[in-house]
Amino acid sequence: MPWLTDGSDSLVVRTEGAKGAAWRWRDISVEDWRTLPASPAANVVDTCGAGDWMTAGLLMGMFELMSAHRQGISPQEVDREVLAAQKLASWSCRFAGARGALYEAGAREALRHLSGDRSLVSAVDSHALVEPVEAIESCVVCTGA
Repeated sequence: MPWLTDGSDSLVVRTEGAKGAAWRWRDISVEDWRTLPASPAANVVDTCGAGDWMTAGLLMGMFELMSAHRQGISPQEVDREVLAAQKLASWSCRFAGARGALYEAGAREALRHLSGDRSLVSAVDSHALVEPVEAIESCVVCTGA
């Protein structure tokens, strides 16, 4: 699968923790890495799952961006989505466990951290995103056991 590694038409994002993130996307003529500052994490409880939150936030933001702009995406718009995804990841560090933010704060709050007041927030039924209580109780970290 050479297309996964050559970056010829893929958005490639490299996270660097407290140093921020970098990305490139040759398909929109961004050959060199664009670097972005980190989103500081306040009151860090657990970093477990932050990368997953970053990835999920970036996928949601890019899907929304690509759906709205079929003509093309600017580097500044990708910057905005990477920064928003970093903000979501740093927010998730305030909760214990990879899904702690989802369980404690809820899906709507997570979407607000990702997207502000975008239409995506009102379109999501937060109950559909939360796992059943049995799944929460089976997680040692999330139950506090």
